[in-house]
Order: sequence, then structure tokens, then C-alpha cells
Amino acid sequence: MEVYFVYIGLLFLFSCFEVFKNKPANKVHNFLVFLTYLITVFVIGLRWETGTDWYPYLDMFEESYSLKNSFEYSNIVERGYLIFNWLNYKLISEYSFFLFTHALIFYYLIIYGLKKITTYPITSFMFFFCSTIGVLGSNRQLLAMAIVFYFLIFAYSKKKTFFIAIFAAIQFHTTALLTLSFYFLNRRIKVIYIVLLLLACTVIGLTGLPGKLFSLTGGLSEASSYRTEAYSAEAANEAKLSIAGVLRRLLYVTLFLLLRNKIEKKFDKYNFILNGYLISSLIYLLFASSLIILVNRGSLYFNMLECILFTSILFILKRKESKLFFIFFLLILSIVNFYQSISAYPDLFDPYKGLWYNIDYYRRMY
Repeated sequence: MEVYFVYIGLLFLFSCFEVFKNKPANKVHNFLVFLTYLITVFVIGLRWETGTDWYPYLDMFEESYSLKNSFEYSNIVERGYLIFNWLNYKLISEYSFFLFTHALIFYYLIIYGLKKITTYPITSFMFFFCSTIGVLGSNRQLLAMAIVFYFLIFAYSKKKTFFIAIFAAIQFHTTALLTLSFYFLNRRIKVIYIVLLLLACTVIGLTGLPGKLFSLTGGLSEASSYRTEAYSAEAANEAKLSIAGVLRRLLYVTLFLLLRNKIEKKFDKYNFILNGYLISSLIYLLFASSLIILVNRGSLYFNMLECILFTSILFILKRKESKLFFIFFLLILSIVNFYQSISAYPDLFDPYKGLWYNIDYYRRMY
């Protein structure tokens, strides 16, 4: 765990500078953003036998010696990812090179996507990194999520080019289609409507109807049939969502709504980001009793906004002591999220293993 915690400690120090910097220090801040990007790429891009879905993606890469051969996987994997696989294989046929390239692209889109949206990209990224470490290895969906995230500002500005970004993201993971909703979210929704939506989704979710409707999509094509069966089988092995998980989401939504009147005056994108996060909660409640795998995959695009919502609280804190206390709170919450994120497969993440670190450690991958 030492690699992770040294890295998180650095992010915390960078965050302190970010929150307390004066305007003349913008050049230093930009450098720290770049340094955050660079260090993250080296930590994650140079990992080895660390993360989920290791063998499936490794085998897929090693079979990418020709585009025709890569497309043999097209009934279960999107072609955009297969082409990306093949291009990397053609450049250097080493999976470690692919992981490094993947990290270069993914973290650029995430970190500089945050920089487009919030004044606190490093602090937001610290929270984001810890909250999503457990999905490290979900190569396709991470790329899809990063593409949508980087161009999220287009949805906020109602630019039609956002649909091009979604089309590109779908080439890596079809669940990115859900992010079409971002285009319609730049509005202030009344609290009463939000409460009614949450209640309605809770009731509908308890009936199991959403899961039954999802199963019908398997008849659309051979690929969709395969994915539907795979998701349904995986869902059958998942535990039901915990009451604690539901309460945590509702607690966060309540907190963000209570602070909305104050924050929206200083952060013009607040309602847009909040509405996106609400969709995550609605998906969570809708599929809580029937299809947990869709909760994990579908809500990822919206749940990533949690990091921005938490750091936006900094906009309304005036005293330095209050800001410092809140950054410490975010650090603690980030660490809690880190452990929660890897809780399903802790042995795949701890200890960290890289190309030049812990190289003799044997890890049983699965």
C-alpha cells in the first residue's frame, strides 16, 4: 500500500497549494496539474499484474497481431477498442506499452477535463482517483468515461459537438449511450421534483421491472444478446446493494441540495453537475434489486461527478482554517473510498506491483 499512500500524500500537498494559492501562482498551479498527470501516468501506466480483468484484456491484446484477428472479438467487444488494441500492438507488441498508452490518454482526459470544469482540479482528482481505483483494469469503459468527461463542458454549453464525443465513446463501451442525458441537464430542478423522482425509482426498483426490461434488449442483435446474458449472469453472482450504500447516496444528495443555494452563486456549473450525479442515484435505486452490474457500469459516468460536488463546497468556505479542515476531511473520505473501492478484490491491488517495483511478488490473477 505504500506506493498508493505516498502518491495520495503528494496529491494532498498539491491540493493544499491549489486551495490556498494566490492568483500570481497560476503558473505554479499549472505545473502542479501537469506533475499530477505525469506522476499518475507513471504510477498506473507502469503497473503489472495489478487491477481487475487482467487476463481477458491481456489475451485480447496478444491476439491483435492483425486487424482481422482482432475483430474476432467484435461480438463481445466494441470495435473502437479493438482498433485501439491493434494500433498499439503494431507500434510495440508489449502489453506494458499498451497500459502506459492507456494511462497517458485516460488521465489526460480526466485531469484536464477537470481543469475545464472546476477551480480545484487536483483536489477533485485526489477524490476521483481514490474512489475509482477499484475499476482499474476496466480498460474499455474507462476510455469511454474519459472521453465523455473531457467533453462534458460541451454538454453544459449545449454544443451539438458533444454528440460526436458520445459517438466516439460508444466505440469503446456501449454504456456511454447513457450519457446523452448530460445534454439536457443544465437546468435548476426543484427539490420536490427530485424527491418524487427518488421515491418513484425506489418503488419501481423494488418491483424488479427494470431488470426484466433490460433482459429484452438481448433480442436486438447477437452482440447485445451476448452482453445481456453476460451481465445477467454476473448480476446473479452479485450481492444485493446494501442499505448503507443507499443511505450514503441519499445523504450526499441531501447535503448537496442543502448547500445548493449558496454554491450555485459562486459556481455556475453546480446545477449541471448536481443533476448528473442525481442520475447516478436514480440508476442506483432503479436497479438495486435486479441488476447490480448495470448499477456498477451505468452509474460510473455520473458518479464520477461526486468529486466535483465535494470540492465545490470550498467555494463557500471563507476562513482558511475552515478550508484546511475541509481538505483534511476530503483526504480522510478519499482514503475511506479507496478501501471501499478495492474491497471486492483487495488482493488484486495490494500490494502495488509494477515493472520495476515488487517484481518478485507473485499474485494470482483472475
